[in-house]
Amino acid sequence: MHNKKISILEILKTFSKNELKEFEKFIKSPYFIKNLKVSPNALFKLYKELLKYYPHFDENKLNKRNLFEKIYPESVYKDEIMRNLISALVRLAEDYMSYSLFKNDEFERKKYLLLNLNKHKLDKLFERHEKNVSGLIEQNKTNTDYFINKHIFQTIINDFCKVRRKPYDMQVEVNTFFCYYLAKSLELYRNMAIDEYNQNENFDFIFLDNVMSHLKDNSELLNSYPMLSILYYELMLVLYPEETYYQKLKKLKDTYVETLDILSQYSIYVCLSNFCVKMKNEGKKEYYMESFDLNEEILNRNIHRLTPYIPLYFFL
Repeated sequence: MHNKKISILEILKTFSKNELKEFEKFIKSPYFIKNLKVSPNALFKLYKELLKYYPHFDENKLNKRNLFEKIYPESVYKDEIMRNLISALVRLAEDYMSYSLFKNDEFERKKYLLLNLNKHKLDKLFERHEKNVSGLIEQNKTNTDYFINKHIFQTIINDFCKVRRKPYDMQVEVNTFFCYYLAKSLELYRNMAIDEYNQNENFDFIFLDNVMSHLKDNSELLNSYPMLSILYYELMLVLYPEETYYQKLKKLKDTYVETLDILSQYSIYVCLSNFCVKMKNEGKKEYYMESFDLNEEILNRNIHRLTPYIPLYFFL
């Protein structure tokens, strides 16, 4: 059970002070602790005792017997009780992390609301929230989750309409699914190509020709959806490092960077920076200034803080 003690300490070390306050409310909530077979009061006392050692949580000072005495000053030590309390606190911490992420994801919350409104046949409420969710999705057209969110949303709408024998749009459900497939394929191909370039990996780009052929035959997709266009030119630049693709991706970056999520910003700068590194290594001096400008943007936007270290290719 020593491992369980380590687990809870490892988790609490990662919590900010604000998260610790929220987690304390979580522990106090009867709703979240109702299925735990431990004393709620003892569980809360354990948490408060552990907090005294935040943020370092010196394991040498955190002895189970000492903790037990703080929680049950009049009782004889029972290891089973401590194991159960620590296990319960670990479970609550894990539940809190899941809940916290869910709480901050507006689309996920709205999605499950629509599903339950449909289940309970609350049609007027469903139709009211349907409009809100549709607007929420359209606000994030340059987010990589746009297509899958729109597909899920349309599937929920279609299911609602089918049961009530109302008209529904199967074509949108299909189209958004295949757009998601295209976007996710481009994203994965891009990541594979970057790893091949930076880490000497060797991958099988299965279905790559089919995906690229479809996009060439249906160029209106790239014109209609900025995220598809960004992913497409990121991939082209990494696979075929040419000035034309660099300039097109750079233009897309200048146009949409303010609307991109942090991961999409990170990826676009990685692809542009990699190209600059390659050009500088080939002796093309004009790319020193290009690289300098990109590095300045990366620092100003704090994109380098997305990972625990600054990627080497950003500043070569």
